[in-house]
Amino acid sequence: DLLEAMRHTDILAPPTDCLAPITAELVEAGLRKEYDADFYAAATRDAEVHGGDPFIVEAGIAYGGEIPAEGSVELLRFANRVPLVYQRGACATTDVIRGIGWRNYGLDQPGGSGMPNGPAVISIHVASTNVPFTSESKDAIANVPAIEDEIELAVREAARELKSYLNKRRSMQQRREKQDVLGRILPEMADKVSEVTERPRPDIDAALARIMNNVSVEREVDGETVTLVVENHSDVAETVEITDILTVEPTDLSEGTVVDMDGEWFVQWNPEIPSGDERELTYCAADDAEFEISVGGVETEKLTVNA
Repeated sequence: DLLEAMRHTDILAPPTDCLAPITAELVEAGLRKEYDADFYAAATRDAEVHGGDPFIVEAGIAYGGEIPAEGSVELLRFANRVPLVYQRGACATTDVIRGIGWRNYGLDQPGGSGMPNGPAVISIHVASTNVPFTSESKDAIANVPAIEDEIELAVREAARELKSYLNKRRSMQQRREKQDVLGRILPEMADKVSEVTERPRPDIDAALARIMNNVSVEREVDGETVTLVVENHSDVAETVEITDILTVEPTDLSEGTVVDMDGEWFVQWNPEIPSGDERELTYCAADDAEFEISVGGVETEKLTVNA
C-alpha cells in the first residue's frame, strides 16, 4: 500500500531558492557581450532532482557574425556560475553535445555525430546544491542520466530557435535571388510591351510587389496633398512602421503623429494592413517640400518602396 501510494502521489517540485541560475536573459546578454554574432538564443529549464538535490540547467547559443566558421563550435561549460576550463572531453556536457544530431539544426556534423562544425558558440550552465563532478578538481560534470537529459532538452530548446533563424535566412536569400532575376527581366519586358503596344511604359515596381507578394509603399503628390499608398500583397497581416522626414511643416494629417526636430518634421505612422488590403496616409505640405522616407517592421526582402 505504501509503495502504491508513492507511485500515485504528486510530489511537489523541489525549492529553487537555494539555487543561483544565471537566467536565460543574462545568458543571452553574456553571449552578446563577448561575441559579435548575428543570432542569439537562450533557455532555462525548470528545476529537476538528482539524488535528492535540486538542479537547474541553462543553455545559450550564438551563431554567425565574427565567430570563426572553421573548425568545431566553441563549448562554454559552467557549474554554479564557475567556468569549467579543463577535462572537457570527460564532461557530461560534451558527451551530450556530441550525441545531438546537429544537422537537423543547420550545423555541419561530419559523420552525423561528434562535435558540430560552424560559426557557433554553445554555453551550458548547471546550477545545483550538489553538482556531481567527476573528481575533486571539479573540472568536469559526471555522466548522470537525469542531468544529461536536462542538458539535452535545454540545448535543443535553444537550437530550435537557431533552426528557425537559419530557415528564415535561407528563405530570404532565395527570395532575394528571385527578386534580382525579376528585377532584370521585368524592365526589358516593360520596354518591349510599351514598344509593341505604343503605350506608356507600365509601372514595374507595382508589378514586382504583386509578383513577390511584397508590402509596397508608393508616394503620390497632387499639388500640396501628399498620399502614401501602402498595399499588402502578402498572405499575412503586416504592421508597417513608416517615417516620412520633411523639410517643411506638414498639415492636415489623416492619421499619425508629427515631431519637430531642429527644423525637420518627422511624420510617423504604424498602420496594420490586413492581407490583400491597402491603406492611404495623407497630409499636406508646401510645393517645395523635400521628402525622405524610412520603412520598418517588414523584412527588406518583403518590401517595395517607390517614394
